[in-house]
Amino acid sequence: MSATTPLPIPVPDLPEQLGEHDCPICFEPDTIREREPVCPNGHRICADCQPHIQSVYVRGGAACPLCRAPIPFIPEERVGGRPLAPAQPPRRVVDHTQRQERRDRANAAFNNLPARREAQQVFLQNRREGTIPANARFGGFHQRRCPCGRSGGSQGVRFLKLRDNTRRYRCEACYAQEMDGAEAPPPPAWNLPAVAAHDDVPL
Repeated sequence: MSATTPLPIPVPDLPEQLGEHDCPICFEPDTIREREPVCPNGHRICADCQPHIQSVYVRGGAACPLCRAPIPFIPEERVGGRPLAPAQPPRRVVDHTQRQERRDRANAAFNNLPARREAQQVFLQNRREGTIPANARFGGFHQRRCPCGRSGGSQGVRFLKLRDNTRRYRCEACYAQEMDGAEAPPPPAWNLPAVAAHDDVPL
C-alpha cells in the first residue's frame, strides 16, 4: 500500500514588510487607517477581523492577538453557518473584602449578647401569646425571612437542612410541612450559645 501524498495547500503571498496602515491579522493593505485602537496598547485591527477576534472567549474574556491585553468580549453567534464561540458571560469577580465584612458583621451580631437576650425575650412572649407554634425554638438574633412571612429568630425562624440537603431559613411549622410532619432537629451540640438559646436557657 503506497502512502498518499498530501495535496499542496495554496498559501497567499505575504508582504515582505507590513505597512503602517495594514491589518496585522489578515495583512490587507491600508485597512486600519481610520480604525480606533482595539486594546490599551494601541493595536488596531481591520473591520473584517475585529468581530472574529472579539468573539473568541479566552480566560474570562476576549484578548488582543498581538499583546494578549483584555478587550471587550462581543459574542458572535454564527460565522459561516457554524458557531464560532460560545456566548459565555464574563466570570463573576468575587470581592473577598466584602465577603469578610459580611462574615464579621454576622459574627458580631451572633456575639451581641444584649441583642440576643432581647430577641429571646420577644420570642418567649410570642410563644406565650400563641403567635408562633408552641414547639417553636429560638432561632437567634437575625432578620432572615421564612416563606410564610415570619422573620427573625424571635419568631422561631431557624437555619435548617431540608430534604434536598440545602439549608434554608424556616420556622417550625413550615419545616414540618415541607418534611411531612417531621420535627426540626435541635442545634448542633458544639454550638453552646445556640443550644442554650434553643433550650430557652437565659442568656
